[in-house]
Amino acid sequence: MANNAYIEELFNVMMQFGKIVAHQTQESHEEKVATMLQFAALHFLKSKPAQTVGDLANDLKLSKSSTTQLIKRLSHAGLVKRDSDKDDLRITRITLTPAGEEEMILQKKKMLNKIGTLFSKVPQKDIKELIRIYRAIIEGIKK
Repeated sequence: MANNAYIEELFNVMMQFGKIVAHQTQESHEEKVATMLQFAALHFLKSKPAQTVGDLANDLKLSKSSTTQLIKRLSHAGLVKRDSDKDDLRITRITLTPAGEEEMILQKKKMLNKIGTLFSKVPQKDIKELIRIYRAIIEGIKK
């Protein structure tokens, strides 16, 4: 196990970094998609169409009630639609609309540009090493 002082320093750095990235990638409230959470929902629905609120809640690690409110906002913005399941009318399926797909692609491009700017002064070898570390952590968690 790593030294507790290093773990505490890692935690502090991760918190600072998370705040900076969230702040830099946050869109203004005039934009259709204003939060990383909303982007994450659109991204999930792009990769796994016709999911339930429960599926999305599990993926985002949110309560079903919070996810329902999120879907409501995205639906009002015309980015997702809710349809009854063909086999079980008690189940509602959520799908990305064409506008939602366009918005998700646009927001992803904007975020990549902003993150590119954040990392513009970091040497490429360090970015590659960070990617390697993240992948190692992800693989360790999956096991």
